[in-house]
Amino acid sequence: MIGGKKIITFISHTPFGSPFCEEGLRLALGINNTRFNHKITTILINDGVWLALNTISERDFEKYLKAFFAMDMEFIIEKESLEKRKISEDLIKSNYFIIKSKAEIFDYVKQADFSICY
Repeated sequence: MIGGKKIITFISHTPFGSPFCEEGLRLALGINNTRFNHKITTILINDGVWLALNTISERDFEKYLKAFFAMDMEFIIEKESLEKRKISEDLIKSNYFIIKSKAEIFDYVKQADFSICY
């Protein structure tokens, strides 16, 4: 394997009525599924946090979430985005996501080689 890069994918669009969320997930999975051994972290910010609700239909996004989990990819939710939208942590699919503050996420950004926004 070739040494990889640290790449962050930000998803900031709602999963409803827009292709950006799903395309961001596809991109992250595609990058991870290369021979370059990249370290992918996907971070949900702004309206992207709606993807983390445990009410999201399996038909729509569960296949991506399961793939992230199976590939041991990190999936983070910005805590402040949840709070701004009044989304309780009880409503999050806790087995897939890690909730971190904006300051903690900034540490990831400082260490990343690339970041991609969707």
